Amino acid sequence: MFLFPKDEDLSKAWAKQVQRTRKDWEPTKYSVLCSEHFTRDSFDESALLRAQMGIATKRTFILKKGAIPTVSPRVGTSAVGQLSTSTSRPARSAFAMRERKRKVEELLAESVVESSSFASTEESMEMATDRHGTGTGTTESRSGLPDRLDSNSYCQHQDTDWETTHKDTVKG
Repeated sequence: MFLFPKDEDLSKAWAKQVQRTRKDWEPTKYSVLCSEHFTRDSFDESALLRAQMGIATKRTFILKKGAIPTVSPRVGTSAVGQLSTSTSRPARSAFAMRERKRKVEELLAESVVESSSFASTEESMEMATDRHGTGTGTTESRSGLPDRLDSNSYCQHQDTDWETTHKDTVKG
């Protein structure tokens, strides 16, 4: 996106090009045009080459000094009706807003469930450590199970007690 130039004459030339398809349009200090409105020769070639060669640049498209937008959608095409300013938002129906709110609430509820499941897993691991170890997070090795439980350990049976799930593997 390119802000309108500060040079008054150049800004008027840009506005004139936009007004070819939007008759009463006047630019504001926030008005912008995208790269689609400029021909390839309007851009600094060195920036384009650096981008094509994979050299990191802040911006791929840098306009040459004095570049004027010359590419405009033709009158009667669907693109003309789709033009909008960058500050306007499409109108949303009440249904769409309610649906979005419902989805957000649903995702938040899922997030809370996952968080509480993670917390209960950590509590179960601490309880297992206290039951079978010295309280320092170590456990006696049983049937190839890890010797140490810590916050990075993972159990696929998060919602169950270790002994009831794995009682067939416990000796003794």
